[in-house]
Amino acid sequence: MQNFSIASFTVAIDDGILKYRYIANTLQNFVEPCAVERPFLTVKIGKVADFQECEYDVTFEELGIESFFVRNENRFFRKMISGETFLRSEFYENEDHTFEMILDFGGKVNLGSILYYILRWACCLTFLHRQTLGFHASTVFYEDKSVLFLGKSGTGKSTHSQFWLDSISGTELLNDDAPFVQITEDKVITWGAPWSGKTPCYKNQSAQTAAFVLLEQAPHNKISKLTLYEALTVLLGSSRFYYFNDEFFTDKNYEIISEILKKIPVYYLKCLPNADAARLVLDTLKLDNVL
Repeated sequence: MQNFSIASFTVAIDDGILKYRYIANTLQNFVEPCAVERPFLTVKIGKVADFQECEYDVTFEELGIESFFVRNENRFFRKMISGETFLRSEFYENEDHTFEMILDFGGKVNLGSILYYILRWACCLTFLHRQTLGFHASTVFYEDKSVLFLGKSGTGKSTHSQFWLDSISGTELLNDDAPFVQITEDKVITWGAPWSGKTPCYKNQSAQTAAFVLLEQAPHNKISKLTLYEALTVLLGSSRFYYFNDEFFTDKNYEIISEILKKIPVYYLKCLPNADAARLVLDTLKLDNVL
């Protein structure tokens, strides 16, 4: 087992998983060599029953990987298949309120990719219990604060972040696909993660959250602030568990997002793919004393 610090939580991962170079590379900035506390999440290799005979609660396909999900009381089971490669997982909470995930996998094709996604899912599910939610977003930080750009795949989130990097001095990329947003006693924090889509940006860093910005392609640049109801809908649709029709996910999502919206505004940007759009967001956030 090796310990990692992800979004401030200690995660222990089986050496048999870390032998896959793809996994080890994304996690290298998150190694925690001197962890003394019991890991909040432990991911280990073992045997998991094949729940194919069960009626799954959710089935979907993402990036060529079929996923099947079922909840059995307080245990969560997920099966992922890509060609001849399979992965079965079992997730549960221990009596001391730490969590474990058992992985049972085999095959040769895309195994690293499947492990990459199941580790992300395990962290997202675990961190929900500590007011921390995974989002589908591209994130920059500017003057020690983070701005998260939301939107469907292909909307231009990464492109917009790049305009910030190219045209706004002092901007850095925090994560380009899967940041964590964490509620603390007095503020909301955005964390980088070992998952970042097509952009290798695996930073173990955090910044105070300034704003969320929903992007939509348009023939002009225009920004407006969303109402609370509109903002709630947007953040629910951008969280990592919006597609699971499960009482646990639904309740936790509402709880965390409701708390986020007490402190953080959400904007709607209709935009062209240009630097003017990035500067419009910056100017608006400064005018509103968000940045």
